[in-house]
Amino acid sequence: MIYAHVVKGKVVNLAEFEKTPFIPDRGVFVPVGTGEPVMIGCDFVENEFVNNIPAPVGRKILTKLEFRRRFTFEERVQIESSTDPGVRVILSDLAIAGEVNLDDPLLSLSILYMASVFPDIFTTQRTAEITAPVGV
Repeated sequence: MIYAHVVKGKVVNLAEFEKTPFIPDRGVFVPVGTGEPVMIGCDFVENEFVNNIPAPVGRKILTKLEFRRRFTFEERVQIESSTDPGVRVILSDLAIAGEVNLDDPLLSLSILYMASVFPDIFTTQRTAEITAPVGV
């Protein structure tokens, strides 16, 4: 059975034992139920595990190819065939960038500009999808 090693109300380790271990002055060992979401760092309060660990934040640095693949083929054709000078500058900037940082304020401004030129592509929902961190 899996046991959570709890010290001062915090899960400090998870281990498998055949029977409940007892180690004086080393906290307590609490059995973990099947499917119970227990992680190291959780609180143990009033005989219950409390998962207070924040959800992982997705990755916000993308390769240029990863960012490019967020657009459909049809969207890429429409954007790349644009003769709008602002769109051409944005595409040139992306071409020479080493990576795409979704938190970059210039990317946000570029997307706002692209939305003014391509409102059918950069809807609120599509913009959220395009700028969402990886893994979220």
